[in-house]
Amino acid sequence: MKDSGTLSQAGASLNTDPKNYLVREALSYIPKVIELLDRNPLSKTYGCFDRQFWHYRTSDFPSGMYQEYVLPLALVYRYSFPGNRFYQEPRLREWVIAGIDFARRSSHPDGACDDYYPFEKALGAAAFSLYAASESYDLLSLDEPKLLEFLSRRARWLSRNGETGRLSNHHALSALCFWNLYQLTGEISFQRSAQKKIRQLLSWQSKEGWFPEYEGCDPGYLSVCVDFLAKYYQKSQAPELVEPIRRAVHFMAHFIHPDGSYGGEYGSRNTAHFFPDGLEIFGKLDSSACAMVDAYLAGALEGKRAFTDDDRIFCHLVYNYLQAFLNFNPSRPKNFHRIQGTHYFPESGLYVRQESDRYLAAHLKKGGVFKFFKSKKLEESDTGVVLETADNEVWVSQIISKTRIDVQPDRVEISGNFFKRPEIQLQTFGFILFRIFLLVVGRFSRNLVRFFLQRKIILGKKRAPAAFLRRFLFDGGLTVEDTISLSRAKTAIKKVAISSDLTSIYVATSQPYQASCLKPWTWLVDQVRELNTKRTTAWKRFWP
Repeated sequence: MKDSGTLSQAGASLNTDPKNYLVREALSYIPKVIELLDRNPLSKTYGCFDRQFWHYRTSDFPSGMYQEYVLPLALVYRYSFPGNRFYQEPRLREWVIAGIDFARRSSHPDGACDDYYPFEKALGAAAFSLYAASESYDLLSLDEPKLLEFLSRRARWLSRNGETGRLSNHHALSALCFWNLYQLTGEISFQRSAQKKIRQLLSWQSKEGWFPEYEGCDPGYLSVCVDFLAKYYQKSQAPELVEPIRRAVHFMAHFIHPDGSYGGEYGSRNTAHFFPDGLEIFGKLDSSACAMVDAYLAGALEGKRAFTDDDRIFCHLVYNYLQAFLNFNPSRPKNFHRIQGTHYFPESGLYVRQESDRYLAAHLKKGGVFKFFKSKKLEESDTGVVLETADNEVWVSQIISKTRIDVQPDRVEISGNFFKRPEIQLQTFGFILFRIFLLVVGRFSRNLVRFFLQRKIILGKKRAPAAFLRRFLFDGGLTVEDTISLSRAKTAIKKVAISSDLTSIYVATSQPYQASCLKPWTWLVDQVRELNTKRTTAWKRFWP
């Protein structure tokens, strides 16, 4: 990252220049960041960004994740980005310090913090907020011993604790936090913790190039993981990271869509994240990473990026765009060269086919959900077949499971089972019981609670008495044939649909706005009658 606080972009248009798009978009969110903050220096919650807690008072504890918002404020205070009216505003520096201090005051004695419920001691929230606080501490050249002691305490908690589930992006971020604390304090233990975390993470990398997120590969979260690894490389210059990052970047390149959008519901966690800063950092070693950013920015300028803009989440994009502007490489390839041909990654289950002006990305282990483009236009976003029974159960084909897969040059065939879609919504009494459980049991066993919740809303699978068969035929166009059948005689179905944007596991950052969500669901009325009488039905679609 550049050391100078003065950045000039003479003659460049903020509205049309891809590089300046990054800073224009990021700066547009800064007033919202400031709105989230309790700015009253006499308030007990001064420095808190969780507006649900300090302002609306609809929450009985502050989420530690929100304190990540100190970093966008630190960046716009530190650097004179084009159009940045917040540069060197004294109150922003005060608010950054107040935000880090509120993180200190609201944390548990061991340095941990909560995110979604009391006594959670969430590793993700601790790592994201620690990275933002430590980066801000360095950017503003702070000399606040009590804050540095707190940052060290949180880093030590991170080094001693793990989490259930394999979330590679959390591990990459934790390593980055440890390195930041090593640079701030000079303590060798933090350097060792960082290196240990990196070794563990690299051992997880698939030979296909991706890092795991729960049950498999999610291109969106792979972008996040690559971003943190590239930041770590920029700071540490660790040579062992170059080839793993290169493999991950080349894998990511398959999932830049022709319209510039990226990822989506065919990933293991349904996300469409695209973090450009890590690619700009790595672009100094491999210019194809910069070409990917340019393809994404071309789409973003046309409104094709995903908008994950709820209060808890949008911070990631704001500071990442600002950092990407700072690290932007002046020397770049003229074009993003899309990878042609057919590419099947059996370990992840992802399948990509690029022929002429047609592009297909599908997840074969996830019921064959897919996105299909022709001439840079999204023709179909298919997130699987959905059944609603007479008993109001919802069955879906989009759950990652042991599907039977046959991949041939001119066709792909997937068959498997439907699963019951979990519908969990706490009512008042259930909410009270959950709080009591947290107070009595959960506070002493954070991973037990996390494991239970993961099984209920993310990893749990209840098979439904129905099966599907999906065929992709490449016969001068794209033909998709679907067959579904019921195995229980008394089952009655009242609705059959092809969904365009459905997700069936809980992921905080899924269900953003993106152009594909405007595609309507297809309701198959005739198939309902046939399915209930013959116990099976089939249909096909064709795109020339």
